[in-house]
Amino acid sequence: MLNLKKAESKLKIMESRKGLIDDKYIFFSPIGNTLKRMDRDIGFTESNYMSMLNSLNAARLRQKNLQMTSATLRVINPPVYPLAAEATNRKSIVMTVFLGSILAILGFSLIIEILDRTLRDKIRTERLTSCKVIGAFPGNNIIRLRNFNKARNKIASQFLCNTLLSYLPNNGKRIINLISTESRDGKSFIGKQLEEYWTSIGLNVKHLSWNEDFSKDSRVFLLAESITDLCKSIDDTDILIIEYPPLKECLTPERLINEAALNLVIAKANKTWKLTDQLLLNELKRLAKPASPVLVCLNNAEKMLSKISQGFFLHTINSAK
Repeated sequence: MLNLKKAESKLKIMESRKGLIDDKYIFFSPIGNTLKRMDRDIGFTESNYMSMLNSLNAARLRQKNLQMTSATLRVINPPVYPLAAEATNRKSIVMTVFLGSILAILGFSLIIEILDRTLRDKIRTERLTSCKVIGAFPGNNIIRLRNFNKARNKIASQFLCNTLLSYLPNNGKRIINLISTESRDGKSFIGKQLEEYWTSIGLNVKHLSWNEDFSKDSRVFLLAESITDLCKSIDDTDILIIEYPPLKECLTPERLINEAALNLVIAKANKTWKLTDQLLLNELKRLAKPASPVLVCLNNAEKMLSKISQGFFLHTINSAK
């Protein structure tokens, strides 16, 4: 019994001792891991610092070495800079590009000139139609000059009227035929402008139109021997302006063509001049005698203004401003 009690007492003491050791192990175990981690961090930082210190010492040593060795160096061949730049083909490239650009522009303009069949200006019209151009009315589609449309039309009318007067005889019938190859070329507009200008300077002008005064399909017009068959009261008229139907619809009788002092063909400058127009114009020229020449007046011209009318126009605009 005594031995049993003694053994039980020792067992209790050993269990309590074991629990105490376990508590101490649990308390000191995390501290050990933390100390090892901190030791590793300190070691890593220390190794980085030592590496940077070694690199700095090596750099300073290399600098001192260069300073000591470069003091005894002597320049045998000093650097010499060139007096001029090395020769290149820049000039040839620039000249090639310049000439190529000029040739391209000229070629493009030549292609447009060949393909473009519009009358456009005086030189082109005379080349395509083989008729003399005596005047032009500017187009009214330029926005910045829209306020000066009346002044421009007045100047163009004045220039054209002064030119036409040189073709009218001093004695006899002063008849001007307004003819076009197609409709809506501006015969009525130009005829009205001529009538207004001549009336403003005191001339007695009469304007006849095939739309109002006679019919192109009537027997009187087709078999007319003289203009008096179409209009009786022309004795007191200084200038007679007659607007005939388009040649495409009806060819003007030869007697009426040769009775006039001149035949003024109205054509749009921005219109394509077709082969049919040229054929109709050639037929008109064939019927007209030298005493009744066939002349051309451009309408709605954008780039064509004679030098005189252009000078008058610029002077009028500057005066208005």
